[in-house]
Amino acid sequence: MVHALAYYDKLTGLASRAYFQERMEHNIKNARRKNESFAFLYLDLDGFKDVNDSYGHNIGDLYLKAVAERIRSVVREVDFAARLGGDEFCILVDNITGEQ
Repeated sequence: MVHALAYYDKLTGLASRAYFQERMEHNIKNARRKNESFAFLYLDLDGFKDVNDSYGHNIGDLYLKAVAERIRSVVREVDFAARLGGDEFCILVDNITGEQ
C-alpha cells in the first residue's frame, strides 16, 4: 500500500514523479553499461489550464485520466510511462536503435 502511494499517481494510475526519477537514473546507468540508447518523451498538454478554468477540475481530471489511458494504449509493456505532475507526462523507451 505504501509503495503504491509513493510510486503511482493517484488520479491516473501512472507512475509518479518519484518513481520516474528512480527509473531514469536506472535507465541512464543501464544504457551506459550496455552501450545502448533509450528515448525520453516529454508531453505537456497545451491549454490544459483553460480546460480546468472553463469546465472545472472534475472535467480536467477526466481529461487527465483519458490522456493516461491513451498513453497506456500505445506504450510497449517494457516502456515506462509516468505523470510528472499537473499536465506533464513522460515515457521512457528502452533499448532503441537508430532506426527507431
